[in-house]
Amino acid sequence: MEKYHENLYESKRKLRIADHLIYMTLPVVKEKRIYLSILNELNLSLKYLMDSLIEFEYKNKNIALYKDNLKNLSTFFSLCQIKYAIPLSDIKTLKELLLISEEHKKSAVELFDKNSVFILSDNLKSSMLTIDKLKEFDLSLRRSIGKISPIIEKSLHMSNK
Repeated sequence: MEKYHENLYESKRKLRIADHLIYMTLPVVKEKRIYLSILNELNLSLKYLMDSLIEFEYKNKNIALYKDNLKNLSTFFSLCQIKYAIPLSDIKTLKELLLISEEHKKSAVELFDKNSVFILSDNLKSSMLTIDKLKEFDLSLRRSIGKISPIIEKSLHMSNK
């Protein structure tokens, strides 16, 4: 099995974990700290998906890889939009997921409110995380995996023949 198949599998696994946290655990536990765990799982799922797609396209000689992660990130989003027909709204949502995840990693403070979590960055810029926002991230990521996955999995079946 190729590395990009393993990354795709991990992306789907992380998304299932996030789904379980959103739809099963959170309604029962009602703990706002779970929001941050969900954000982390969604972020990992997206990163595995990006790695999978970029490596798949590189192995098929459709793109070049760069040492600069920002160029690879740009390549990923342009591939998603052009080749895999992922709507611009989903791409914007996935970019926002990456941005909020990075802000959370760098932040010194998280404030928990009744229905949201505020992530404060060092320059006192805040990002608000709600269950609706997490569900939006989840749905965009699910649709993206749904469009990318069949093409990558098809290559696995072709190589097994």
